[in-house]
Amino acid sequence: MTMQPMHDASHHVDDLDMLDTLVRSPDLQTRRVFLAEDDPLLRALFVETLIEAGFEVHSAADGLAMALLLSSPPGGHLPDVIVMDVRMPRVTGIDVLAELERRGLDVPVILVTGFGDAALYTKATAAGAVVVLDKPVEPEELATVVRLVANLGARRKGSRRP
Repeated sequence: MTMQPMHDASHHVDDLDMLDTLVRSPDLQTRRVFLAEDDPLLRALFVETLIEAGFEVHSAADGLAMALLLSSPPGGHLPDVIVMDVRMPRVTGIDVLAELERRGLDVPVILVTGFGDAALYTKATAAGAVVVLDKPVEPEELATVVRLVANLGARRKGSRRP
């Protein structure tokens, strides 16, 4: 797995002890993740991994289903993190990012791709992705990155969701 660096300085962590604390410290609450992946086997693996890591996970089969999930989130609560494949039928992960921006929704997004190159990384970060992960992604690595992004997002917002 290759993790592309986070380009926004507000997400940069210099202190490795702080990074370790953010990733490993137990959460006082369950973090909510919305996940969109068009490969059903990979989606099931990611969902199972994230649930085992302590996340509440809602999944979608493609970008259109993700857009609908965001329009009417379960319990009326948006996720702490969104994880999406870049290339999906009907609506891409980049398209969903654009919709988030248009609607003014501030939810950190991790994109996953099997077709990463410099142009895609630039387009994804310009559209608002916090991290771009290259497939294949080890499930444990995905869980670690999701936890890090969720914890950084909560700290950036200054409060945790009740």
